[in-house]
Amino acid sequence: MKLSKRIVLPYSQDQLYALVSDVERYAEFVPRWMGAKIRREGSNTYAEQIFGFGLLRYRFVSRITLSPPQSVHVSSNDGPFHRLELQWDVQPHDNNGCSLLLTTDFQLRSGVLQRMFDGLGFQDAEWLLDAFEKRAHWLYRDRDRDTKDQPSNDN
Repeated sequence: MKLSKRIVLPYSQDQLYALVSDVERYAEFVPRWMGAKIRREGSNTYAEQIFGFGLLRYRFVSRITLSPPQSVHVSSNDGPFHRLELQWDVQPHDNNGCSLLLTTDFQLRSGVLQRMFDGLGFQDAEWLLDAFEKRAHWLYRDRDRDTKDQPSNDN
């Protein structure tokens, strides 16, 4: 299922690229993301990631292609994913910040898990962009924030 969604945020290309490329911090603010660990093998970058629902945990390894400061591409056919393609594109937008385009294409190995994803609203990219938009505001706009106000991943 391939989906694309774009938002415009009042932040620089470098700021938004830093946000989407910091995969190890996704668990701090992306719903259902439990953790990620980056490993590098030569010129390749991989992330060992975990997401879950209640007591269920799913692990997978993804390959990350970084193209600073324009894009981040994540792909996997490991763990629960028959296919996962996730592309972040960060482009300057007028004089008021940057557009953040998320394109996703994924298919899960299990029909049961696919129905869980769909039932939780994961069939569109809105939930993921929403998490990144809130995080961007927390990081870059709300300078006088208290750490207790940090958006959570609601695991």
